[in-house]
Amino acid sequence: MKKVNRIFQYLKGTPGRGLYFKKNSNRGIEVYIDSDWAGCPSDRKSNIYIYIYIYI
Repeated sequence: MKKVNRIFQYLKGTPGRGLYFKKNSNRGIEVYIDSDWAGCPSDRKSNIYIYIYIYI
C-alpha cells in the first residue's frame, strides 16, 4: 500500500504527467473500494480496503 501511495504522491506533484492509455488498447485500470465506518465491535475503528488492478 505504501508503494501505491508513493505513486499517487508522485503523480500529484508532477502535473501534466500521468498514466496514459491509447484509445484502442487493452490496457486499463480498475479500482474497487470497500469501507466500513466503525464496523468492528471490539475497537470501533474504521476500515477501508482499496484494490487497484492495472492491465498492461
